Formats: sequence, C-alpha cells, structure tokens
Amino acid sequence: MRDKELQLNIFTGEIDVISPTEKGVKYCNTCKKDLPVEKFGYWWSASYGKEKRNGSCKECMRESNALIKKLKFSAPPKPDECSCCGITVNELKRRGDNREYGGFQLDHDHETKKFRGWICHLCNQGIGKLGDNLEGLCKAALYLSENNVNVIVEILNKLKK
Repeated sequence: MRDKELQLNIFTGEIDVISPTEKGVKYCNTCKKDLPVEKFGYWWSASYGKEKRNGSCKECMRESNALIKKLKFSAPPKPDECSCCGITVNELKRRGDNREYGGFQLDHDHETKKFRGWICHLCNQGIGKLGDNLEGLCKAALYLSENNVNVIVEILNKLKK
C-alpha cells in the first residue's frame, strides 16, 4: 500500500486518513508511477464481491501483452514438464489443477525481456511473489534454512547432479 495522506477535517476537527486511490490516484507496479485510476483496467473479483483495479496501468499491460505474444511466437514448443519444478502435464491434470489451462506458462525476465522457459503456474506465481529475481529467492532460502548456507549448498549440489 502506498503512503496515505492525513487531512484535517475542518468541520469535525478530526484527522482523516485518505488513501491515494480515494484521491483518484493509483501506483503502477510496472512503470513505478502514480497515475490517475482511469489509466488502470479493472476486473470483477468474486472473492471481494466488487471490481478491482489491475496492478499495472493499461499502457504497461498493453506492452506486456505484446511482449508475451512476441516471445510465444519465437519460443520453443511447450515441454512435457515444468522447466522449474519438473511436474508433468499429466500430473497437473491428475491433481485437478484448473488454473493450468492445459499446460505451462511462458516465463520471461522482466529486465532483459528474454524468454526463460515454460513453467507451471505455481512456480510462476512463487517466483513472481519472491520478486522475480535471485535475490528474493536467496532471501527465502536463507529464511527456510535458518541462515544455514551449508544446507543451501548441499541442496544445490544434489540438484546439480
């Protein structure tokens, strides 16, 4: 959540807290700018029971969609297993994971705009929520290992084989 603004209510003498969205401004997670809320698309959220605004502005979403389309055109065919965790399409189907839409999602580096691989949606979400970079992943690994680098090195050596 972006910084909230405090405003003195001259009628009651109380201080009101106003979020940027209430002021008609929203922060774009992609271009890192505060923009008018009209610059953001919206979707219906069943869990909230109301419309929600996208995290990225329409312009950034348009650019992202064009990049994904371009990368899909030049990417190798989808493999039978996730390039990250190794789960197969059949395992996803057996698990009944409807979010997979029958296959894997294109993963790309947001900085270099280069294709990285085809991964399952759980890996895609996990990597994204950890910042979509090695630093976030390493912080999580340190946390899980209780700051024991030796445990991480052991696991990395096993995975390398």
